Amino acid sequence: MQERFRRAIAHHRLRREIIATSTTNSVVNRMGPTFVPRVQGDTGADPAQIARAYTSAREIFAMRAVWEQIEALDNKVPAKLQYEAAFQTSRLLRHATYWLLTTRPGGLQVDAAVAEFRSGVQQLESATPEVLSGAELARFEEGRNSYTEAGLPAALAARVASLDALNAALDVVEIAARHRVSVLEAARVYFEIGSRVGCDWLQARIEKLLVEGTWQAAARTGLRDAALRVHRRLAERVLAHKSRGSAPTRVTAWIAAGGKELAHWQRTVAEMRAAEAADFATLTVGVEALRKLAN
Repeated sequence: MQERFRRAIAHHRLRREIIATSTTNSVVNRMGPTFVPRVQGDTGADPAQIARAYTSAREIFAMRAVWEQIEALDNKVPAKLQYEAAFQTSRLLRHATYWLLTTRPGGLQVDAAVAEFRSGVQQLESATPEVLSGAELARFEEGRNSYTEAGLPAALAARVASLDALNAALDVVEIAARHRVSVLEAARVYFEIGSRVGCDWLQARIEKLLVEGTWQAAARTGLRDAALRVHRRLAERVLAHKSRGSAPTRVTAWIAAGGKELAHWQRTVAEMRAAEAADFATLTVGVEALRKLAN
């Protein structure tokens, strides 16, 4: 059906207008009416750039198929459960849209972005529980079990539960290409180093920050993005290290070679874990300490 629609649109005299209307409806319906103004304010991108980045993200993660599965459950599961599943898809698309606008600021083309990332993301999607470790794996399993018990079919429950970890998917695919390793090898290193040094814990605490108003929301987004960039850099340092073998072996070798920056980070994260609460200031210090480790 979708392929026939694409062929028909390709030759329609109002092709541009139809595509613009369809894209606008998708952005507003899936992301909310304030999404484009918010992204404009955060990134400086114009509406056309945002639309291309959103469409690229939607196609890279094949999100329309997920929405169809969620909507097919109308009157079969509680509406609240459907809303929660749909909300998780919008969170991932929001992150991916920002990522594409930040890393591909000039001339982003939807077809090129999909060709660059879709295959690798698909590999990661199908092997998510196999490459996760530590807190990331625990969150995936908890989410999958919770969604299944609430009424989602097993396959859809696993797919929705994987969306949080897939925030790293575009970074992982790019890392794999840059270091000439498989997507799954890059993913195993990425999640293993995150678990071993505490990136996963730090990112989870950032997600739990309470925000009041747009400025705090923007601050949390900036802190989350900074933590993800550092996490990526750490994975790249492990992949660039002379050690070889499994992901745990490579990460162990890199940690063993760590110097004063690693010791400083370990003290910092231990103090943060011992604290009863982590606020913006505390977590900002944590991200900065982690950044020094990744340099």
